[in-house]
Amino acid sequence: MKFRSVQLIITLFILLSILLTLAVAQEQPANKSQVTVSWDEFKKLLNFDGENINIPLQTFNKLLAQTGVKTVPPYTIKDGNVILSKAEFQKLVDQMKAPADPAANPPFEYLITKSEYNGKMNENATDFTGTFKVHVLKEEGFLNIPILRQNMAINELTVDNKPALVVSEGGYHKVILKGKGEYTVKANFSVKSSLDRGPHKIDLYIQQTPITLLNLEIPIKDADLEIPQAQQIASRIRGNSTLVSAILAPGTFVSVEWRKKAPEAEKIPAKLYAEVYHLISIEDDAFKINSEIVYNILHSEIDGVRFTIPENMSVLNVSGEGIGEWQEIAQNNQRVIQVPFTYGKKGSVRIYVSSETPLTENGMANAFIGFKALDCVRETGFIAVELNTSAEVILAESEGLEKIAVQKLPQVLFNKSVKPLLFGFKYLKHPFNAVFDVKKHEKIAVPMAVINSSNAVTLFTEDGKIIHRIIYNVRNSAKQFMEIALPENADVWSVFVGNQPVESSLNSQGKLLIPLIRSRSTNDQLDTFPVEIIYALAGDRFDSFGKRSAVLPEVDLIVSQMIWSVYLPNDYTYNYFSSTLE
Repeated sequence: MKFRSVQLIITLFILLSILLTLAVAQEQPANKSQVTVSWDEFKKLLNFDGENINIPLQTFNKLLAQTGVKTVPPYTIKDGNVILSKAEFQKLVDQMKAPADPAANPPFEYLITKSEYNGKMNENATDFTGTFKVHVLKEEGFLNIPILRQNMAINELTVDNKPALVVSEGGYHKVILKGKGEYTVKANFSVKSSLDRGPHKIDLYIQQTPITLLNLEIPIKDADLEIPQAQQIASRIRGNSTLVSAILAPGTFVSVEWRKKAPEAEKIPAKLYAEVYHLISIEDDAFKINSEIVYNILHSEIDGVRFTIPENMSVLNVSGEGIGEWQEIAQNNQRVIQVPFTYGKKGSVRIYVSSETPLTENGMANAFIGFKALDCVRETGFIAVELNTSAEVILAESEGLEKIAVQKLPQVLFNKSVKPLLFGFKYLKHPFNAVFDVKKHEKIAVPMAVINSSNAVTLFTEDGKIIHRIIYNVRNSAKQFMEIALPENADVWSVFVGNQPVESSLNSQGKLLIPLIRSRSTNDQLDTFPVEIIYALAGDRFDSFGKRSAVLPEVDLIVSQMIWSVYLPNDYTYNYFSSTLE
């Protein structure tokens, strides 16, 4: 009996050691320290008392979870601890299971890390051998691993060069594997293709793997191939066949297109056609010209273009996709702008040119002759004119131009313009010119700030005070201060601009100066902001008879609209009202 008790105590000690180890291991996995206690202290720790075991409730719950029992043994609770008989405790110990290690569970049941497709094209089909590296991480049980789409005809499928079990379900041919390890799965299958009739294309659904290789033999000597999904392609000729090797980006689909390589044609000199769009913005001192040249380059690539400019024109910038550093040279008594390309260009090419031409001293006889695109078979273009000043523009004469309605101009010119277009022209060849007279008139000063509306509230008190609260909704472009002529005895209580308090001051004439802010622009229009002032005046007390009056202060801005509300004491009768406002 004594031996059985000692055995039970040792078992209990081992159990508690396991539970304590599980609790501490998550917090201190690297701590391997040990604690040694005496037998008496150990009995106190376990609350060992005769035929019963006294353990904390938390430890008891962990013990139940570790054993997995569904029927809880009989026990009592005293002072928050569970009192359990030694016999019941021994039953729980016998049912304990080894704790599962969560780190031992793999993140995936299997992985396919590499796939390689080797194909040989025949007259009506292409035969492929697909090789797949499969890593099974699951320790036990069978796995159905998808290898190929079900619409592919499989001839043979092996695992490590041995016949394999295959099942077709869920739209895939699946190989059945069991046991952890690395496997080599090979599948022989065919895909429809045709050498004679088009389309000369193979669409192949593949496994998405980190490493995907494609090798294909086409019985066409020196064939041209396109594989959009390939990151790298290499081809070589062997006999009357073309061998292609490609490294594919991870994906589930690959497309292969081929054709017989056409014999290299003799290089034909490039032909250039140009269409030019000029927007002339007339400013106070110059013509600002925003031009767009659209080249159509045929037959061969070119590495640059050239165009000539008139003597009085200054080119400010040349830009466009793939445009190098442009420069101006003198050639055959002409100013030539050379525009290099950073790579050979063919097809449609757009170049954007910003330039300007100064106005004559008196503004009369300002000629625009544009610039001429060199080395072109044909150049046509359109010209639009807008006015960015208050001057008057007159078309004095034109030559080689067809005047057209501005509504018929290309949309690209409307997109470039800011102001309404005045004139529109079209030309079919050089030379051409348009002469404009720019007549400048005396400019009339316009207010830099205005008051859109004003809302005034005046309160008369019985003790004679007159309190004014005025809100001005101001639209300001450049004015620094707003001047208000207040009465001499006015007591200013507060001043706000844009709903923010500001410090005001008095000028030499005694007028109140309120600093203004600049209006924000929305859709090319200036917004208004509020200017609020509250001030008080001292007057006579209200009496049984008498007359009272109030005057709003004068401001140095035009007021478009004003609303004035007046509040009077209730205990009086008022017989007559008059005002300069409606």
